Amino acid sequence: MTSVDFEHRFNALVECSPDAIFITDFDSARFVDVNAKACELFGYTPAELCGMTGRQLHPPEDTAVVDAISRELIEHGQVRWSPVRLQKQNGSTFFGELRSTVYHAEGKKLYVTLVRDLSERLSREGDLQAAYRALSEIESHLVRSSRLAAIGEIAAGIAHEVNNPAASTLTNLELLQRDLAELVRAVHEPGKSAGALVAALEAFCEEASESVRDSFEGIQRIASIVKGLRGFAHIDGDDVEVVDVNEVVKTAYNLVRPQIRHIAHVELELTAKAPLPASRGRLIQVVVNLLLNAAQAIEEGGGGTIHVTTSNTSDGVLLRVEDDGPGVDPAIAPRIFDPFFTTKGVERGTGLGLSVCADIVHRHRGTLRLRHGALKGACFEAAIPLATGLTPQLVAKSSLPPSGPPLRILVIDDEVMLIRAYRRLLGRGHEVVASSGGEEALSILALDRNFDLILCDLMMPGTDGVDVYEALERLHPELLERVAFVTGGPTSARAESFLRRPGVVALDKPISSAALAQFLSRRQAAKLT
Repeated sequence: MTSVDFEHRFNALVECSPDAIFITDFDSARFVDVNAKACELFGYTPAELCGMTGRQLHPPEDTAVVDAISRELIEHGQVRWSPVRLQKQNGSTFFGELRSTVYHAEGKKLYVTLVRDLSERLSREGDLQAAYRALSEIESHLVRSSRLAAIGEIAAGIAHEVNNPAASTLTNLELLQRDLAELVRAVHEPGKSAGALVAALEAFCEEASESVRDSFEGIQRIASIVKGLRGFAHIDGDDVEVVDVNEVVKTAYNLVRPQIRHIAHVELELTAKAPLPASRGRLIQVVVNLLLNAAQAIEEGGGGTIHVTTSNTSDGVLLRVEDDGPGVDPAIAPRIFDPFFTTKGVERGTGLGLSVCADIVHRHRGTLRLRHGALKGACFEAAIPLATGLTPQLVAKSSLPPSGPPLRILVIDDEVMLIRAYRRLLGRGHEVVASSGGEEALSILALDRNFDLILCDLMMPGTDGVDVYEALERLHPELLERVAFVTGGPTSARAESFLRRPGVVALDKPISSAALAQFLSRRQAAKLT
């Protein structure tokens, strides 16, 4: 090959390159040669480019970036910078990738620079990111849709389950009110002997003790159902905690038990002992959906038993839900986890349940599979590793300190009956100041900040708990460590995000007197130090 042939081939290679190529004199930093792509990309003629410097192809305000590129080229003999903003002859800008390398030819020190236009690639990446965000929103919507479908399906059963203890509690309270009125009349009845009064008091106490015990149990049942439903409905936040899978199964079963107890007998065999970091609400959704699916299969195809087991594996926990219904037709088995695939009518199925369950388990680095079970029906098996990749929000637990001095407590709540209850409970050992809402509380605190504890409801009309906290942040930050929120759960994204803020203390509503006493004891100990 002659030198002429080599030069022709080299020129052909340069001119056909998809990148803009600049040959630059190292000392003067001026272009000595450019290819056709450089002219096309920047909008100059070869004559215009030759004699220009690379600095002239960057926006004037990017001087610091150009200086950094020059320093790296001088120090290392080569540089690669991406993305870098470049400017065309018409003043428009674009992002490109720049690569320069120093070399010597015929006694001259030169460097060659290749510039690649990244506009199309960045545009595609932007489109992909937008598509990903849209898909994420759709996925969240589908999860919510599946959750709402399940809630709708079990709503009647939950209402029945709540009505029973509510009716019992209401009846007991009405009887207590009547018996108490009769006791008062007996005390004030003229000529009533002491023995008769003692007998009446004993009879009242015996009846009242049983009524109070039953009412307390009924309210606890209602609180348990509400708490389980709240955990089931909480799906959008990062509610990651250290979860006991057995407790998840029990909570899910309590939610669906009224719905399925007339269809199937549910056997629980819960032996898993290893807790794992997980989204409690999402795992409840998995178990609820699997239990409802099993019950519907039995209802449509006979049988009557659902068997739920949990066990430990070498690296995690195994959850199995199986039934003795008709099972899954092998012809459709490969499609059962596809979104919107369902064999039920439109009035009973959305086709989202199993696909959402599979996605939730996958998010915990686990797998959800259809297996062959001992009951000959459908058997779904979720294997979840202990290393789920999720990080729980750990709350440090402290031991119960000894009782301390009385506290001065500001109670903020929009529910009058609850304020009266706080007054009765806390007023026996502490000084209680009550405020019926956040706006009134801020007015009180503007004049009097001598409180050891501020118990504040989170969700209130008008000025809510978040507003109160943020106002204290601005005006009286020294009070923030004395604020505790008593809440039945956030009902807005704003409140949910607020509860995840460091330093925010929240107590679950309804809070028992024992749990509140423990919390107050810690505040009393803090007052002593």
